[in-house]
Amino acid sequence: MIKISAIKIQRLLKESLFLCRQGKIVEAKKIYYSLLDSIPNHPEVLGNLGTIELQEGNTVLGILYLQKAIISSPNEINFILNLANGLIETGRANEALNYLETAENLNPNLINVLYNKARALKALNKFTDAIVCLDKCLQKEPKNYLALVDHGFLHNLINNYHFAIESYSKAIQVNPNHFMTYYNRGIAYENLNDLNDALKDYNLAIQKNPQFELAMFNKCGVFIKQKKFIEALDLINDLIHGNKFNEHYFIKKSFIYEEIKDFDKAIDNYDYAIKLNTESKEAKAKKSYLYLALDLFKDGWILYENRFWDKAIKSQIKPLLREFNTSDKTIFIWAEQGIGDQIIYASLLFDAFKTKK
Repeated sequence: MIKISAIKIQRLLKESLFLCRQGKIVEAKKIYYSLLDSIPNHPEVLGNLGTIELQEGNTVLGILYLQKAIISSPNEINFILNLANGLIETGRANEALNYLETAENLNPNLINVLYNKARALKALNKFTDAIVCLDKCLQKEPKNYLALVDHGFLHNLINNYHFAIESYSKAIQVNPNHFMTYYNRGIAYENLNDLNDALKDYNLAIQKNPQFELAMFNKCGVFIKQKKFIEALDLINDLIHGNKFNEHYFIKKSFIYEEIKDFDKAIDNYDYAIKLNTESKEAKAKKSYLYLALDLFKDGWILYENRFWDKAIKSQIKPLLREFNTSDKTIFIWAEQGIGDQIIYASLLFDAFKTKK
């Protein structure tokens, strides 16, 4: 252990904190590690170093430092929040929830605590409890964009589509520029079979992000439901032109051809989807339905074993999952940072297709 004076320690702590606030994380990290040799149990050094490691994607190491920091300083809410974020990131939402409940006992009115508790509950599939936490957030801060968006997302998951639309609409009033919110509201409208409003929102999402393929894909699905097969075919061809390796586009194209009774082209596109992904049970199952409908029983029954491909997929369309990721993001270090950053990742879940009886 290297001994340095208390005055120098205080100077280095102030300097490293200033560097963090200036976004000079690399320089701050060097100072914190040098201090770790002299004051290995100092909560500020451990907590801020753990936060930096989380921010850089070193989640396991970040969690370790933050846990040590909280042992030394159990009432530091920002460190608890950072630790909870890291635990959720690594699939340890139950542990995160325990820490967040401790933070809530320390300050039951802090929006950051309530919001992150909702995230932990969502990760545990406790959607109703998560909504209760977000309700508390929105009572305190009605225009909190992230809380509104997640509120809509959770209501969509439990089939409360009207509430989902209401929350997404409020979020759009707060921030009308985010394409994902229009997309998710469009999904809620489509789940209500309000196809015209769904189409409007998908168009708005595409207008704000012309490269957003998911909105185009769902727009194609709306065209099919509206029996606008030519428009649907044109749109799916545009998607294929931009991405020739997505088997789901060819499955969708096959379905369109089935609807217009061009069965040879439908089979060709199912075959191409299977060529792109030889493990695609969806393509094989739907090809089998078509074969059986055409009385091609031998080939149909061979593929029919794939018929349970969608057993785990619910009938409603899912919104895009919004989740926190610590990599290359600014997360809590100081209270004035507010609710923190989030990023969105997309998990492509497709709407249910009609099948032949």
